[in-house]
Amino acid sequence: MLLTSTVLRVRPHREHDRLYTIYTKERGKLTVLGVGHAKITSKLAGHLGPFVISELSVVPGRVWDKLTAAEALQSLGGFAQSLQAVGSGFYILELVDALTRENQPNELLWELLLHSLAALGSGENPSATVSDFEARVLPTLGEHPPLLEHINRELKSARLFERSAV
Repeated sequence: MLLTSTVLRVRPHREHDRLYTIYTKERGKLTVLGVGHAKITSKLAGHLGPFVISELSVVPGRVWDKLTAAEALQSLGGFAQSLQAVGSGFYILELVDALTRENQPNELLWELLLHSLAALGSGENPSATVSDFEARVLPTLGEHPPLLEHINRELKSARLFERSAV
């Protein structure tokens, strides 16, 4: 199965393997096993990383799906010159990892993630990009922040009070 993805997190597994937590356009968040990816001679490891959009070939495994091929399509790492932009990019990836569950695709979240990482890569203000992502990620996931609900309740009660006073 071919998947368009970016890496959210990488962890070592056994001696020469790596576990990749990826976010894909087609299947959402997944954890896949890269057998032999920790070896220096691994040909696939260079195509996998944060801020890289890759096309991955994945086959089902017993515990984790296994990575069989990878090809880097686009690198979004044009912001490597700015430490603040790199930190902001990792923060965005961590938010996506923390706020999503496995095997729940969300094309709007995929587009928001790509847009935010591309904005960081084009030199936009990292603080503004992160603020924009934070404001848009919960509604994209179908959640409504409690602050907005509180504001809506306050507005409704203010309108009711105005009507009763008239």
